[in-house]
Amino acid sequence: FIHLSKSIFLTMDLISSIQIYNYDGRVLCSPKFQGLRSEYLTKDMVALSPDTIVIVDTVDNKSIQILDSLTGRLVNKFTHSVDITTVRINQNSYGVLERLIVYQDKNYDLFILSYNNISISYKLSTHIESFSFHDETDVLIGLSDNKLFVWYTPSIVLLDKDLLPLITSTNDASEYGRNAQIVSYSGNRISIRKIDGSILYAATSIDIPILYDLTRNNKWDEAIRLCRHEKSNELWGALASMSLNKKHLDAAEVSLCELNEVAKVDYIQYIKTIPSEDGRSAEFALFRRQPNEAEKILLQASPPLIYRAIKMYINLFKWTKALDLAVKYKVHIDTVIAYRQKYLQGFNKKENNPKLLQYASQVTIDWDTIRENEEKELAEETKRSGISGSRK
Repeated sequence: FIHLSKSIFLTMDLISSIQIYNYDGRVLCSPKFQGLRSEYLTKDMVALSPDTIVIVDTVDNKSIQILDSLTGRLVNKFTHSVDITTVRINQNSYGVLERLIVYQDKNYDLFILSYNNISISYKLSTHIESFSFHDETDVLIGLSDNKLFVWYTPSIVLLDKDLLPLITSTNDASEYGRNAQIVSYSGNRISIRKIDGSILYAATSIDIPILYDLTRNNKWDEAIRLCRHEKSNELWGALASMSLNKKHLDAAEVSLCELNEVAKVDYIQYIKTIPSEDGRSAEFALFRRQPNEAEKILLQASPPLIYRAIKMYINLFKWTKALDLAVKYKVHIDTVIAYRQKYLQGFNKKENNPKLLQYASQVTIDWDTIRENEEKELAEETKRSGISGSRK
């Protein structure tokens, strides 16, 4: 079989196994890894992009081998809980930082993972019969139960899975029948082969490729005008996803407003008030539900944003983690104890955590001093960042 991408193509046969060529006909590499049995590979078990090859392991079908398409070097490996039958990879030419891998397991469930973080995969849908990426954008389509699903920005699940329904459209696909297969998806036209071999066509919105082009060229105002003109929730959802991925807060705020995501708009407005870049990056990590990553960002800042890390865990009600940080750096122990006591008083409960009880007996709670220290920390962070105004 043969797989094509924009700058290279892949061939597989029983004699030469897998080989990567450029379009001048020169062999770039012959990818190999331990346990590769090319005679057991099918076309669906291999995916190619301009910089990455993804191959289902023929010895352990639960694993995906990820290789560099220019050198054939093994880069990483992902292991799923059940056997994987089909893999696809997005085709944009913006490098591995935006590379997405989608795979289907033997239960016909569809999952997505990012090249940058293959430790976690997210389920997109169930009982998918066939699926494919767009040839230029990250739009993903799938056939399931006589329905055609279109995920305009499937990577949103890596950022905020609550937004997945907002970037998904569903259309009737009963005319294609059971076991239809997606042949190609280019421009706004989808080619679908029915079980009898005939080819039918479906169309998606022509505005999505335009929106991708505008955001990739940082034309956010034009992207907002396009969404306002079309008045489509799916377009607004796609813009929200793209702007959040690019950390363009103004466009994210506008698009989430249009989607009536009040809580998320409030959080975006809060992030905009944070004076330091490290502080904003940490809050984005929290937005992605990654508190450990947020702590890492704050503590690796120069100088470390210890107070913000402690206050983050206080706001998350992770009192032991907040106290551990305060004790480790010998700062704001009274702040942790004070907020813990205020929290317990609100529920008319008594302290039962031995560690918190231990330190509560060693500190004196003075809210004036605590607030003064908080204001001092925020003022210092603001001064270092050269920005005035912050919200705790």
